[in-house]
Amino acid sequence: MSNTSTTDLGAVTAYADAKAHGYTGTREEFGQLLANAGINLQEAKKAKESAENSANAAAKSEAAAKDSAVKAAFDAAANVDSTFLSLYTPDTRETFTGNPITCYPGKGGSLAVTVQGKTTQAGEGEASPDNIRALSGLGESGTLTLTAEGGETRTVEIPLTGPLYTGDDVALDDEGKVVETHRAIKLTVDGSENWVQWTNPRNAADITVPGTIATIDDILCSHYSPQAGVLNPDPKPLKVYINTTAEPGKTRIIIHYSSFKTLALFKEYLKAQADAGTPVTFVYKVKSATPTVTEQTATPLRAVPAEDGSCTVSGEAEMTVSYRTPVSSKIREFEKRIAALEAKA
Repeated sequence: MSNTSTTDLGAVTAYADAKAHGYTGTREEFGQLLANAGINLQEAKKAKESAENSANAAAKSEAAAKDSAVKAAFDAAANVDSTFLSLYTPDTRETFTGNPITCYPGKGGSLAVTVQGKTTQAGEGEASPDNIRALSGLGESGTLTLTAEGGETRTVEIPLTGPLYTGDDVALDDEGKVVETHRAIKLTVDGSENWVQWTNPRNAADITVPGTIATIDDILCSHYSPQAGVLNPDPKPLKVYINTTAEPGKTRIIIHYSSFKTLALFKEYLKAQADAGTPVTFVYKVKSATPTVTEQTATPLRAVPAEDGSCTVSGEAEMTVSYRTPVSSKIREFEKRIAALEAKA
């Protein structure tokens, strides 16, 4: 049996292979190179990790910059939105007064309308027993008609519980609710009232009525003309005067009836007028009184504007029309602002 020994010639073989591939150093230098290989590998690994960390940091910085830019864009958009919303919110309203009224509601938008009452007097000239000027208010037939005309014509009848005189009004909201408010008083006399004879002048008498009448301009009479100032002792005028009373919240209506020699004859005249269907009537607006309010319902008045967005609302007296501001109205406003800015540029 022969003895066999083995020898590791790896370094020698490696050196030989290196020489075969062009290495020019000595065996000792090659050995040192092999000894430093682990250290060089660790440093290379650290260099690689450092490069990767730098790349990651750069990527994070770029991502942060993008996030910042996106946030700035969103902030700018939010600022634009808040500016727009400050100029336009769905709950803002546009209001117009007159008759007729041309406005610009959105298509199908409901219109809220308030109509002012008005006392009208038949005929012309001053009222007198020889020139009876009957008094009437709006809606004597029990309704008021409103019309909205644009792309289509819409008409609504507002129901009334009584005529509307000066100082009264009726409101139709955008849901069809009707609120009727009466501040005026219509008074018809027939001679049975507590007329009080004056001593100076003697051809005058007064009755006390509820409510404070602020000025002579706030009262009308079918048979006598209102007269400002102090009662005139001249027997010729056939006038209506007003005066305060000792009772708060009441007013004295004074008739200077002149042509009647006694109060009894004047009261007989009042009864004869009532029996003939032409009673002596007063309509007056009271000051600081609690109004009588009644409520009913009707169909809402909806607008169908013309192509230019306009709608004309008309009625039987001065009125106020309001509605929620449509987007189209704000767009027209913005266009005007932009045009004005461009003109200055």
